[in-house]
Amino acid sequence: MLRRVTAAALLAGLMTLAAHAQSAPQQPRRFHLPPVDLAVTYDAERGKIAASNCGCFWFQGGGVNSSITLWHGLGFAADISGGRASEISPGISLSKVNFLFGPRYTWQVPHFPIAHHAPSLFGEFLFGAAHAYGTVIPSASGGSSHATAFAYQTGGGLNLWLAPHFGLRALELDYVHSQLPNNSNSSQNDFRLATGFVWRFR
Repeated sequence: MLRRVTAAALLAGLMTLAAHAQSAPQQPRRFHLPPVDLAVTYDAERGKIAASNCGCFWFQGGGVNSSITLWHGLGFAADISGGRASEISPGISLSKVNFLFGPRYTWQVPHFPIAHHAPSLFGEFLFGAAHAYGTVIPSASGGSSHATAFAYQTGGGLNLWLAPHFGLRALELDYVHSQLPNNSNSSQNDFRLATGFVWRFR
């Protein structure tokens, strides 16, 4: 008799637990977006007139740079930047815009006293196109006012976070290569400096 009572009590308890589990509301799984950075920068790119010892000049302009971190610091970045150089030779100016994207690795400084203020370093390799306009560019027909060609950029920078979602792009240094037509080898090798503001969304 005692065994029957004990078995009945255990069965009733199991049925009660099962009914409670079915009636309890299921908590929806929360989806967390990967970290996304957005930077707005002032850019200065050092260019050079083809077939000259220097003939150096500066593109002055700005850019918008965005990245998403997907796994252990690895992610992708996209960059649109442009500038203009006036009077690179008598009566000749030049404007250029770069459209680039590719992989980026971001390293957050560990063991920083305040976690969301920890500086972050990044390195990237971006590729895409450079578009030049507002000048005279050599072409098969003799000359054109614009041209588009393959370009790539490699470099990195430092972000200093002043708040959980806002900081400074303290410094970015890049090597920029493009293959726009010129009177020499249709190759440009520039260096770019950038600084500005960055926002972080997560």
